[in-house]
Amino acid sequence: VHINVLAHCSPYFQAASKKEWWIIQDGQTFMSLEDDPSTFAIYVEWVYAGRIWRKTQPHDFQDTEFLGLVRAWILGDKFLDHRFKNAVVDCLIAKIAEEGRLDLTLPQVVYDNTLQDAPLRRLLVDLYVWHGHKDWVVYPTTTDCKPAAFLSDLSTALFERHSQAAFLKDQCPPFNLCMYHMHPEGDLNARGCTSVHPREILAAES
Repeated sequence: VHINVLAHCSPYFQAASKKEWWIIQDGQTFMSLEDDPSTFAIYVEWVYAGRIWRKTQPHDFQDTEFLGLVRAWILGDKFLDHRFKNAVVDCLIAKIAEEGRLDLTLPQVVYDNTLQDAPLRRLLVDLYVWHGHKDWVVYPTTTDCKPAAFLSDLSTALFERHSQAAFLKDQCPPFNLCMYHMHPEGDLNARGCTSVHPREILAAES
């Protein structure tokens, strides 16, 4: 992987391109990453191809794609690549809409690896509020319980929904992709909202 290509998309790798980050071994210069290789491969595909490829999975392994996309978002957060995170969210929502289901282990992964105001947390809460079922929060054992922070966010959102008009469900947030994107100024309505690859933006401006 070319460091200059990564640096073009990610402020993290812009900083990492400094020589003090490099490792020299057996006459070769490289950078060591501790990230999951399969998750990093999703990012590399995005950097070079400008898209996230969804692979057809056998039925028994379909939930691994949910988890893979969530881990990709978490990696994009580490790399400070907002456009990549936006593209991952779009892909995740498309998968949920197509399959009409959700991997119920995601709250644990998301809440263990994201900050309080992460759009990915907001997406999960909205999915539970607007499309959830009581069985989603019934646990066979105490070890299956959702994180306390998630249950707190969910409870708050349910009370907010209860106080709103029923017609708001027709405006279900999960289908408004921009609600779960990262924006340049942190503004949900920022004009710069995009999941487009930087290369496509440069081509359009030239």
